[in-house]
Amino acid sequence: MNRRAPALLQALLVGAAAAAVAASCAGPPPPPPAGAVPILFVHGYGENAAVWDDMISHLEERGYPADYLKAVSLAPADGGTIAAAEGQLAPAVEELTKVGGGGKVDIVAHSMGALSSRWYVSYHGVETSYKNITPWQGNPS
Repeated sequence: MNRRAPALLQALLVGAAAAAVAASCAGPPPPPPAGAVPILFVHGYGENAAVWDDMISHLEERGYPADYLKAVSLAPADGGTIAAAEGQLAPAVEELTKVGGGGKVDIVAHSMGALSSRWYVSYHGVETSYKNITPWQGNPS
C-alpha cells in the first residue's frame, strides 16, 4: 500500500466531515435585529467604498444582514456633485428601502460624501436618518 494513501484518506474524511457539519448548520439567514434599518455608507474625498469594509464586517458579525448594509463608490471620487447624489446615491437608497426597515435608510457619510448625501436627503424627501461626519461650513482654513 502506498504511504500517501492513509494521509490522503484521512484528509478526505476530515474534508467530508467538515462539509457535513457546514451543511447541517446552513439554513435561512437569521432575521435582522429588532428595529434594524438598512445603512448606506458614503466615503469621503478620494476614497471608495472599501473604506467601510471593516465597519460592514463589524455590523454583520453582530447580526446585521449583508443586504441591509451597502457602501457606494462615488465617481468622481470627490463625491461632491449633484450627479453623484442623483446617479449613485438614489439607486442605492432605492435598493435599501426594498430590503427592510419600513422604508427608512440610515446614511453614514464621511467628509465630501456627506455633502452629496446631505443634498440627496434635502431634495428627495426620503425618510432617512442622516448621520453626518463632516463640518457643514467646510475647511476653516
